[in-house]
Parts: sequence; structure tokens; C-alpha cells
Amino acid sequence: MKRISIFLGLFICFIFLKANIYEITNIHNEKLLFNHDIYNGSILIYDNRLIVSNNYKIEELEINPDGSLELISFHNIKENGVGYIDENKYYFHSLNRVQGFRYLKIFDLSIKPMSYINTLELDINLYAVPSIMFNDTHIMVTDATMNNTTLINKETLSTDGYINEITGTFVDFSNNVFAMLETSLNEYRIRFLSYDQSTSTVSDIDSVLFSNVDLYIWDIVFQEDKLLLMHKSGLIVFNVADINNIQIQYQILSDIGIKYAIYQNGFVYAIDEKSSLHVYILYESGTYDLLFTDLGINTSERRCIGFQYPFLFVNKYFALNVYDVSNFYNIVFRNGQFTLHSGIVLTQNDIYYQRGYDEVITENGESYYISKEETYSILNNELLYVRDRANDTNTKGYLNREIHNDKVYIITYDILDNIRNYNFEIYKIQDKQLEFINSNNLGSSINFSGFYLQNNRAYIYTINPNHVYVYDITEHDIIYLGSFAGRLQTRFMSDEFIYSFHNNRLIIRDSIDFNEIVFTQTIIGDFFISPISEKEISLSNNNSFRIYEWSIELDVFRLIHNFPISEMNTHNGVITRNAYYNHVSIDTDTSFYYSIISGALTSIGEKRDDKSITNTYFFPSKNKIVQHTLSGIYTYDFEYIVTDKDITKPIPKSNVLFNYPNPFNPSTTITFDVVNEGDVKIDIYNIKGQHVKSLVNDNYQSGKYRVEWNGIDDIGNTVSSGVYLYQMSVNEFTFTNKMILLK
Repeated sequence: MKRISIFLGLFICFIFLKANIYEITNIHNEKLLFNHDIYNGSILIYDNRLIVSNNYKIEELEINPDGSLELISFHNIKENGVGYIDENKYYFHSLNRVQGFRYLKIFDLSIKPMSYINTLELDINLYAVPSIMFNDTHIMVTDATMNNTTLINKETLSTDGYINEITGTFVDFSNNVFAMLETSLNEYRIRFLSYDQSTSTVSDIDSVLFSNVDLYIWDIVFQEDKLLLMHKSGLIVFNVADINNIQIQYQILSDIGIKYAIYQNGFVYAIDEKSSLHVYILYESGTYDLLFTDLGINTSERRCIGFQYPFLFVNKYFALNVYDVSNFYNIVFRNGQFTLHSGIVLTQNDIYYQRGYDEVITENGESYYISKEETYSILNNELLYVRDRANDTNTKGYLNREIHNDKVYIITYDILDNIRNYNFEIYKIQDKQLEFINSNNLGSSINFSGFYLQNNRAYIYTINPNHVYVYDITEHDIIYLGSFAGRLQTRFMSDEFIYSFHNNRLIIRDSIDFNEIVFTQTIIGDFFISPISEKEISLSNNNSFRIYEWSIELDVFRLIHNFPISEMNTHNGVITRNAYYNHVSIDTDTSFYYSIISGALTSIGEKRDDKSITNTYFFPSKNKIVQHTLSGIYTYDFEYIVTDKDITKPIPKSNVLFNYPNPFNPSTTITFDVVNEGDVKIDIYNIKGQHVKSLVNDNYQSGKYRVEWNGIDDIGNTVSSGVYLYQMSVNEFTFTNKMILLK
């Protein structure tokens, strides 16, 4: 296909387009296909329920007699934080990235499932990690930066006063006794203070001084009649059963240190600094024995251990492990929810969900677990294959994968002498397993970024430099076809075109002969590009999400939709937006999410409070909507009608903007036409896309105008020789041309 240039002598021409408008008439049959497993958060136990919190949500899970867990409810929080339980309430202290530890969310545990009650905004300066404690009448929040503890009435949720003597990073409270850590140079002191609720005053009971030692305290926690002090050399256990006779009862030594621990009926369950689990038995004589160690926990969270006999629960990165401790001398791993590398693989015909899990293997009375990975077809709701990650002996990891028909394409790498060596591998799905077909070594010099499949070709792209390598994968062989410079930024290429971005230019190539450029357009700035249809394309960056209409025959590139990012919903800084062939969706600040199909803005439903949508995908050919949310993956059936709509829009001719002389020295005159009255901006950029000069920014009536540029930038400096771009924006149109300054 060759690019067609047509001279247009008219001042205005018209484009007549037929657009398929999808009008959604009904959405029904909501189904939760996959619930995102909990990971990397604090866990607490109440009334045979496990309450787990992480960066995305709070989950309430029923503990079954066999140690398995069943989801009861989940609540979106979209923030990190720490959970607490007092009486029949669950308190989640969330960390807001802008305002610190300011919000306390309260839930009622007296009913099942638990229900949200209220959110308390704390009027204190909480940018350091706080301590939250409870007595019969008050919530007590220690603010290390303000050097006091705030008393919040449980009934009214209002501030009743302060305890100025209680401050510091590490504080805990139990049975009207405060334990508080004080530090000074080469010295640590644990102070124990009695609290009088009637007067809100405290008095010293006892203190323990550690001199000339480098403990580096991780935390202090009351457990039953003990106080645990976790530090980088181990664990110190205080006996506080008698507040008038507080003493150190146990000192557990660890070369790695202990970051968090719980005490239950003579046993200590501890996580060390390298995230391994250790179980100790404590004897009345003050000695102890190590009963059990699991090196594969990998967690950094406080309060990551929960205990309900006979089960021990340990929350770690991407997993929740359950151990049977009914026989403390033979602790057995019972099961685990493993989610490492879980995610979405999106194609034009389906969405594939990948999740991992730990399978328990018992041999000769010994139990251990191996990591496996499952891949499901979401639209067909069926398991495609299971991959045993433990058998990946030659591969250290994989970076990306695509699925097409009955084949899986994976970019893998191995590491030798700290150098990554990349391979492109093809597998066939056979009897729900992966059967290796072929591989091609990509070398170690590339900086791999990703790859896409289209028309029996694989497009593998790299960064620094930006380059695209093309392979034929029609048969089992992998045949290298060539490469081109640019950044391949689109999930879906059409059957006819390849879309790339290079040196501030959108470049559209012929899909058969990828060396043939059929359309180019200068784009100032750094954008993510996705085609929507043969005549529409989306560009998005941190400032806006735009949809353009383009035409090879008429050499037109015209803005038809522009959504400022400030109007979109941002989930922890991640903008909710996506575009692919025949579909665009945007999540706005309102309670609705929207979709644009072939230029039509259509409301498709109302956001639910109990889940937060990250992406919405449409498959009109299968009458399916798929939502990827923080809670899990949902599918909907929907009905729609398709109507043809004539879109008649005036397009200014292509030569409305030019300059003379060109090349120039020292000045040039830019001539521009204004078809309809509007606000006109003309800006000058260098070839790197950096802004140089604001030349015009005013309202103009229709007509022809001229403006001169003398080679001076916005701050009065004379610019150097080189290529410059000047861009005119008027109403919804944008035009860009090139000029050269020669000295």
C-alpha cells in the first residue's frame, strides 16, 4: 500500500464516514470468575475468621476444619496500613500517600459477614508509623511526631484528651499497663507505666535498661502475660504477669534477628529478618528449643502471623501459608494460596488469567510444596493448561507471554556471570500441559521490553535503543524477517497496519511489508499509542487521553475526543484507562465507568462500592464484558444494538500552516489560516520535543494571519542551528510543520 497525496484547493472539505455505534441495552449475569488471592499484609483472627489486609482490600475468610479458607467478604481500601481488633470491632489504620496515617476505618465483627461502620479522620500529624491501642472506653493513638497519645472516645469518636507522657515509635498497652521504648546514644530503656482511666494519668511501675548494646528494635508487643521485644539479634520475652515484678524470662538469640513474633501457650512463632519462619518451644526453666523452620516465607509485614489451634497462618509475599501444628514436633505445611506472576494476558479473541498455587506433596511421611501455575480462558471459563514452575531448571524466569490458538509463546531468560541471555520459546497446549516445540536465542545484548503477535508474526521490541524485531511463526520454526527503528506501544495491531512511535512521530506501517511507511504524523511529547479502528487511534500520557481520527487518502489527523487526566479516577496513582482494537474504556471520577466504541461515548454501568475497576474489556462478538478489578475478575453478559451513523465533519485543508523562508536565518514568517473563530496557539519545539517558544496564544476571527519568529526562545536566548517543529492548535484541530534554522 502506497501513501496517497491529494492536493485540496478548497478552503474546507468534508469527510463522510460510516460509524458503527454500539448501543448497550442490557447488562446482566454478573459472575466472579477469579478472586485475587490475598498477599503481603497483616492478618488477625476473630471468631473462627481470618481478617487479612493488604494494599488493595480487606478480606474476611472462614477457617474450615481442615485449615482451608473460604472467602466471606472483601472491602476495597486501595491503601496500605495495619489492622487491629478490639472487642467486636476491626480497625484498619490506612496510610494515605499524601496525608499520612490519618484515617481509621471501622468494621463491625459481631455479624457475619462483617460490615463497614465508619471512617474516622484523625486530627493529628501521623507521618511516622503510629501505635494504636485500646482500653474499655477509648482508642489510644500515639503520635511520635507530636509527643503525645490521643484519647478518642469509642462511642462518639471524638477526642477526649491526651496523655503527654506516652510517646515514641514503639508503644503497646495491655491490662492498664503501657510498655514504651525510649532510646538514647548506645542505650535503650523499656518503661512500664500504670494507667488510671478515671484521671487519664500514668505512673511509672518499672523499667529495664540495656546499655552499650546495639539492639535495633523492630517492635514490642504484649502477648498473653508476656511482652515480646523483637530486635536484630533475636527476641527478648518479658514476664509481665505480676506488674510489680517484671523480669526478662527468655532471650532467644538469632544471628539474623527477629522482626515479628507471637506467643501462644508456651510457643513462639517468629519471622526473622530474612523472612524465614521459626517455631520455638519455651520451657519453664528459661531455656528454649527450635522445633521448626521454613525458609521460604518472604514477607516484610508486621502482624503477618495468626494462630488458631491447630493451625498457624503466615501471610507472605504473594501467598498465605497454613501449617498444622497439632503435633508441635512434626509441624506440617497444610496448604497455600500462591499468586506470584498472576495476571492477565489479553488477545483480540479472549482474555487469559494466570494464577499460581502451592501443591502439597507427601512422601514417606514428609510434606512439602511445589509451585504450579494455571492459565484459564476467561470467556470460555475453562482451564487451558497447568505449568510446573519447579521443573524450570534451565530458565531463571520469564518476562512476557502471548497465547494464540493452541500455542503459547514465551520470552524467557537465564543468567550466566550476571548477564541475561534471552530466548523466544514456543509451546503447544496438549492435554492441559505445555509441550515444548521450538526456541530461538535472542542473544544477551538486547534490552528486552515486550512482544506482540499478529498475522503469524511475532514483534519483539526493545528499549535503549528502541527497536522492533520481526519473526515469522507460521510453522514451528522461528524465522527472523528483519527489524525497524521505533517503539511498539500497542497491544493490538490491525490486520492491515503496524503502529509505532519514533523521534516524536507516529509511524503507521504496512503489516505485510513492514519497511513501507503508509502514514506519519508529528506528535510532540511522549505518548502511549493504541489503534481503536482502521480510522481511529488513541494517544495517552500523564496529561491527557486523546482519540484521533485519521485518513491516509485525505492526509487527515484530527482530534475528536480529549479527556484530561485530572478528570479521571486514579487508583493509587495508576490511571484507569485502556484502548485496543474496537474498544476504548475510561474510568472517570464519577460513579460510572464508560466505554467508547467507534467514536460513541456510552455509559455501560455503575461502579460497585465493593470493587474497584482497573480495566473493562468488551467482546461484542461474544456478548461479554470482562472487568479486571482489585478484587478479582468479573464477567457480564450484555445485549446491544448496532446502528450506522453518518458523521459529517468539516476538515480544514492540509496546507493551512507554512513558513517562509525555509530554511531561514535569522527569522522566518509563519502563515496560518483560521477557518472558524477560536482560540489559537502556536508553539515551537526542538527536534527532541522540548518546548522552545510560545508564539501565539489568543482568540482569532476567521481569516489569514502571519507571525514572525526571530530565533529567540521564551527566556530571550538565541537558539542554535537545527530542525524545529511549529504546532498550531485551533479549536479541536492540531497541525504541525517543520522548519530549519541555518547559521
